[in-house]
Amino acid sequence: MVGAATDSMPRSRVGPHRSKKARGRLRGAGGGRPRPSSQSVRGRSGTPPAVRAGARGEGAAAAEDDARELLDAPDVLAQVAEAMRTNGYAGDLMPAKLAYVALTSRLLERPMNLAFVAEAAAGKNWTVNAARALVPPEDVHVFSAGSPRALLYTDKGFRNRVVVFTEADCIPHNTAAASAVRALAEGNALSYEVTTLNRQTGQFETQTRIKPGPTALITTSTRPLRPPFDTHLLRVPVEGNEETTREVLLRKGQEAAGETPPRRDVRPFQAFQRWLRERGEHRVIVPFGETLAEAMPSTFDARMRRDFIQLLSCVQTLALLHQRQRDRGRDGAIVASFADYRVARDLLEMSFYLAAADDLTPAIRETVQAIRRAKTPPSEADLARELRVTRQAIWGRLRTPLEKRWIVNDERVPGRPARLRCDRPLPEVQTALPEASHVEGWFWGIPNPEPSMLFFEFAAVIAADWPAGLTAAGEAERVQRDPEVVRARLDALASAGYLDHDSITDRYRLPEWVQENLARREDDRPQEEAPAPQGTEEQQPDEVSAREMDRQLRAGQEDDQSKGQAPAPQGTEDRQPDAGPPQALGGQEEDRPREQTPAPQGTEDGQPGVVGTADKGRLDDE
Repeated sequence: MVGAATDSMPRSRVGPHRSKKARGRLRGAGGGRPRPSSQSVRGRSGTPPAVRAGARGEGAAAAEDDARELLDAPDVLAQVAEAMRTNGYAGDLMPAKLAYVALTSRLLERPMNLAFVAEAAAGKNWTVNAARALVPPEDVHVFSAGSPRALLYTDKGFRNRVVVFTEADCIPHNTAAASAVRALAEGNALSYEVTTLNRQTGQFETQTRIKPGPTALITTSTRPLRPPFDTHLLRVPVEGNEETTREVLLRKGQEAAGETPPRRDVRPFQAFQRWLRERGEHRVIVPFGETLAEAMPSTFDARMRRDFIQLLSCVQTLALLHQRQRDRGRDGAIVASFADYRVARDLLEMSFYLAAADDLTPAIRETVQAIRRAKTPPSEADLARELRVTRQAIWGRLRTPLEKRWIVNDERVPGRPARLRCDRPLPEVQTALPEASHVEGWFWGIPNPEPSMLFFEFAAVIAADWPAGLTAAGEAERVQRDPEVVRARLDALASAGYLDHDSITDRYRLPEWVQENLARREDDRPQEEAPAPQGTEEQQPDEVSAREMDRQLRAGQEDDQSKGQAPAPQGTEDRQPDAGPPQALGGQEEDRPREQTPAPQGTEDGQPGVVGTADKGRLDDE
């Protein structure tokens, strides 16, 4: 009876459907939702702005204490790489370090935009996540391709934040989400249009919503991005070769056996990023920016206008990470150094190569060359065995060559093994980012102590204009640079044996080996390359500037050995035993191959932009 009586009771007096009068009786005089007091009506957070500012200051001070080791570290990226490796990252660390730099670039006015591209299961998202772990979670917003509309309706702020959009190749075309991501890639700010119903008029209206930036964009994809995304994001390849796979498996086995070292605490890294956000200086100037722009190769297309901004942003971010070790301008802005560009060049060299190579990655070039070498049309299984990769990876490599008709499949029966052959020749890639030492020499007007084309042009000027030697003051006036810096660079050349310094007259002269080298070059010059007559307006080949000559060398346009000419001064294969100072002969071994390296047309050694002799012959045949 009790149950029956309860079920027959009016619903207005039971549960949440009771009447307002009944709810008032149950609450009593002090019940109900409390009314906001005058002390709580101070904004959404309920905290006065001064109190919030003080809390931020205390948080920044605590972050500085936790991040002091990183703030004073001369090489932050080395610490980042070590933490990633200790915490389980396996494979090439270069993409992961570049992801960390891109995440930090959110603090700049013009952040970086990157697309990590590789076949499925190659570790694209794992690479990005390894860098994300070292950044405060509140500074990164992750959106998946399964819910692209969440990007439009989130209430989170995007200023100095990073948007990570996984699997960008799944973004549908002609949708509001695609428009928002495109606006984010173009202007580093989220802008999109939505159609809403006006309840007053009953009509649909289009509204533009903007989330101010600057905001960085990072995405992953299994294939090159479609236009227009491909020109707004720098492509970062993630290798999925056998070596990387073996390293990943070994790491997983070590973790299962309990043999891995203790994981490194990521809280100091996150505190470091919070200090950069709250207390760090975000203004960075690149004093050699104009020189770097002039030194860029001339083989790039119009997209280079955007890619060059990304290169500058990478240099600025590296200076921002090491701001306690960098000089400051008069207004307190950080001054980037050539060391920052040197690291940025290493991080972005492959991305710029791909931008100029029309998606011709070293792995794709290797695959096409394997097809060319085959005596009979190989199948995908044949290529997988020869190149020691999976069939899935082979099909990922074949997708672009088939689309661009670098190769064709003669097998027309579906389901049967492919019969691949080469069709169109591979494009010639003649590009490379300028060497840091070259940019430094061009900026100061005095080269670094190394046997480069820039140094020998500098030596030719001294021989022609100052046969008795030059002074530091005169050279400073000529190049319009700080006299103290000029003297320091001249002393560096003298210490390395590239100049002789007379302490009595305070003049710098050419040593005998440099004079002999210049004379030998003059004698070995072909007859058709005689010097231009005085007063001619047209520039002769031998009067080309050092920058253009270096570009030609990097592009492989001067093959001295095949022409029988004197070798370029970047290397010393044919140099006589007395052709250089002991320092140059014994201390430049590491730099010489890099000076002689032509444009990155292959990867015989597995390194971007290095061409082996055998590969060069095959490329010439193509």
